[in-house]
Amino acid sequence: MVPRYWIGVVHQAQARAAQAAGLIALSHGKEAAAKTRSPGDHVLSYTLKGDFLRPLLDRLSFAKSPFRCRQFEISESDFNLIAEGMGLS
Repeated sequence: MVPRYWIGVVHQAQARAAQAAGLIALSHGKEAAAKTRSPGDHVLSYTLKGDFLRPLLDRLSFAKSPFRCRQFEISESDFNLIAEGMGLS
């Protein structure tokens, strides 16, 4: 199966609690959000206070329109660019 790439927009406290438990936080824990994921998918959690994304906005394909939703799919290249900006790659 081809992996898909996602961003989950979450509150900073939720992201930290999920990370401490070895989980990801999506849509305030709603089951429907988890059902859209498949084994092998990649998810980045983003908090609205995370300033690391700001310098990347002009290079990200999804940033051409507002992205205030709780979760959305992104391209592999956008995922890799963000992961690099976060120091994860």
